[in-house]
Amino acid sequence: MAENPGTSADASRARHDALARQLAASAAADQEFQTLLRQAVQSNADARQRLDAIEAEVRESAETWPGLDTPAGSRQFQRFLTAKTHEVHRVVSDAATDNQHRAQQARALTRRYQLAGGDGEGLSANT
Repeated sequence: MAENPGTSADASRARHDALARQLAASAAADQEFQTLLRQAVQSNADARQRLDAIEAEVRESAETWPGLDTPAGSRQFQRFLTAKTHEVHRVVSDAATDNQHRAQQARALTRRYQLAGGDGEGLSANT
């Protein structure tokens, strides 16, 4: 029995439309992923820059701190180092929190790729 040509054409159009939607969803996810990666790289570079600045400040202060050879000067330098240690912890903690947030975003994007692909394999890196 011959298949109805209209049904076949409708099925073909439906498949084409589904693939077009899948491609659009994939392209949108790609764009979001690129943005996420750029932001992560910039955020990590900013944190590294802040840590490098703290290190430079500590090194310079260690070389030029007035009265470092006196008890009062040593105590002042110790307070300075304690403050810088807190600053380092804050930078690292903020960076870790930011990285965790971006990891959650990446997982959400991964799920979108899987949904767009239907069975989780439709949008693999090889397609």
